[in-house]
Amino acid sequence: MARRPAPEKNDVPQKRATGFNPFAWLRSIFAIIGLLLLSLLFSILAEWCGLWFVWEDQGVKHSQHMLERELGFISRDFRRKVFFSSPAESARKLSNGTYDMLIVDSGFLKLHQQMMRPTYATESTASYYLKKAWRGSSTHVIAAFNIVRVFVVRLAVIFWTLPIFMLVAMIAFIDGLVQREKRTYGGDREHPLVQRWIKPYIKPAFFITAFVYLAIPVSIHPNWIFIPSALMSGIFIYVTTANYMKRL
Repeated sequence: MARRPAPEKNDVPQKRATGFNPFAWLRSIFAIIGLLLLSLLFSILAEWCGLWFVWEDQGVKHSQHMLERELGFISRDFRRKVFFSSPAESARKLSNGTYDMLIVDSGFLKLHQQMMRPTYATESTASYYLKKAWRGSSTHVIAAFNIVRVFVVRLAVIFWTLPIFMLVAMIAFIDGLVQREKRTYGGDREHPLVQRWIKPYIKPAFFITAFVYLAIPVSIHPNWIFIPSALMSGIFIYVTTANYMKRL
């Protein structure tokens, strides 16, 4: 009795088309928020460690000078208006708004002025030790507030540098497609492993750079960080697109 031929199987498994997944988007949003909070926490801890071991003579002036230098970078190199205001104006407004919210509107300034007054003999023992503890920790609290302002300014810088990454990504993607078509029509060999190796590093090229820039406890010009990162992500996109295969 003749056997029926076995059904043909595709050598390459087909990927199922996935539609819109709201949970994936929510997970990505929470991951970005967690990354921002982690970088803010790390920058505050780094500033406190510097107060203890590195720039203890400067005290709170170190974080104040950081804020002034960050605003100086933007005021000097980002003056042109985009949409309704320039990046320098937007960053300064965000910094002043953060100061008003954290220090003035919250009542911290009045509390700090009250706690820094001299202790009188008529005050209680609890008030004496409370003022003493406040004077010992107020430097770290004010430094943390300054770091939050630096964080907000740097976050604005990251927002204004997004068009650079998008422009580099678009150019690299188009150039990679052209290179792929030349390779396809030329009969060159395909290298799927190159795509598998390079593709996972495209997103970290931006997010790791943003984390380092937000958390670094010293002032550095944004161009020294984001231009190399944009070029690196462009190289990754170009290599991935040039070696793209419809089926892997």
